[in-house]
Amino acid sequence: MNLRRIAAVIALVAATGFFGSVPARADLGTIRREAEHGNAQAQLHLGILYEFGYHLADHNVKAVVWYTLAAERGSKDAARRRNLLVTRLSASEKKTVAREVAAFDARMPPALPPAAPGRAAAKTKGSQNGAHSAGSAPPVPTHSTR
Repeated sequence: MNLRRIAAVIALVAATGFFGSVPARADLGTIRREAEHGNAQAQLHLGILYEFGYHLADHNVKAVVWYTLAAERGSKDAARRRNLLVTRLSASEKKTVAREVAAFDARMPPALPPAAPGRAAAKTKGSQNGAHSAGSAPPVPTHSTR
């Protein structure tokens, strides 16, 4: 990987707030596990790793899959990356992306409906707003205990 490419990947990772949602020393296995559990930031960063990876078969297809999944969960950065990269894909590659995204979505638990006003939203494993896997810190309460 040349220095210019490395600098671009580092800049993308830093600009998207990677270290805010996945441990700073996360390895590829940790990032993949978080992504597979619905963590949009991990999905975005797995897409970045695929997009800029060398010598990887169908790396652009995999990048678009992860960007699409993250975009479905509200990541605007992932939506921008996906929209740029999808123009490089053939029609058959786009069909592959659609199949892989549909297969992933079928494995994920259904999203919870929005909470009624004045009530806290329920959080489940795999949900975008409260997901954490074993080994990561649970969400921090935001209310005061006076």
